[in-house]
Amino acid sequence: MSTSSIVASVETWLSSTWHVKVPLTWLEACINWIQEENSGSNLSQAQINKQVFEQWLLTDLRDLEYPILPNCILDTPKGELSGCFSIQIDSLVDVSQPAYSQLQKLRGKSTVNEEVTASTQTFQKPWEAKPTRMLMLQLTDGVHQIQGMEYQPVPVLCSNLPPGTKITVQGNIAYRLGVLLLKPENVKLLGGEVDALLEDYCQERLLARLIGEAENPNSVGQAGHEQIFSRPVDELEQTLGPSDEELLASLDENNEFTLNNRTSLESGYCSRSNNFNTASGSLTAHNGNVLLQKSGRPLHHSDEQVSPPIEYGDGFLNDFPLEDDFLLEEEMQRQMEEVPPVEM
Repeated sequence: MSTSSIVASVETWLSSTWHVKVPLTWLEACINWIQEENSGSNLSQAQINKQVFEQWLLTDLRDLEYPILPNCILDTPKGELSGCFSIQIDSLVDVSQPAYSQLQKLRGKSTVNEEVTASTQTFQKPWEAKPTRMLMLQLTDGVHQIQGMEYQPVPVLCSNLPPGTKITVQGNIAYRLGVLLLKPENVKLLGGEVDALLEDYCQERLLARLIGEAENPNSVGQAGHEQIFSRPVDELEQTLGPSDEELLASLDENNEFTLNNRTSLESGYCSRSNNFNTASGSLTAHNGNVLLQKSGRPLHHSDEQVSPPIEYGDGFLNDFPLEDDFLLEEEMQRQMEEVPPVEM
């Protein structure tokens, strides 16, 4: 069978069976591609018809630029469309429910307002009518852009249909201002999808546009990136230890402890609380010295040998040698003897 006869047969079959109309150039190119892909086998006419139809289901009708809808839908405020037209669904949204709640449900989130509403609203009475779904469809034949409204529930339609799905609108369909009022008998689902439309017309992005949410295609990637690298940064900070400012602050505290210690010695008076503070300061200085050594900034050690601290019975430590304690007690005893007695 010649190529021209095959093309004519496919064109007739598409129009009579599926009400599909395509440009002749696209049909010829599609048949030639199918024959090249199956050069080793002799395809029958039925097999070619089926593969052409499958290719049409996956094709964006904008690429064909072959209008089949009459202009009166957009030019006339109201009227009735008669006939069968196979067109494409770009997107569809349920307008009977709030877009925000649909988006939160799609993302697996819940809000406090929704919980309060669910807990405070009265239960629906048996005789009250349940809210019905109403889908709003964005339709195209490749050139004309129209809308379709679910005027009555259409079982073959759902909000999860992928962008680029093909349907056949048939029968007598009323329209208002470019919107087809669809009933169950007016819609026949053919199937298909268009990969190029999946990102722009996915359900989450459509709902985000309706509520005015700024589009951020890299939001998921950025969140995952921050989540992955947040933990190693914290571990690195813990490994490095205190910063330079913290080390300088600890050195200032050590110098202050040293000055207070010298002042108490020069005055000749000292208490156990001062001794305890001095001991704490020496321990802090010791720890600061270790940290500085780890950070690459060693302290200058003096040649003086420091006596080990003395532990008393009550658990306090004293950094002074035993000789200094004896001298301090003698000085205090001498001052007490010099004080004259008070005459009554």
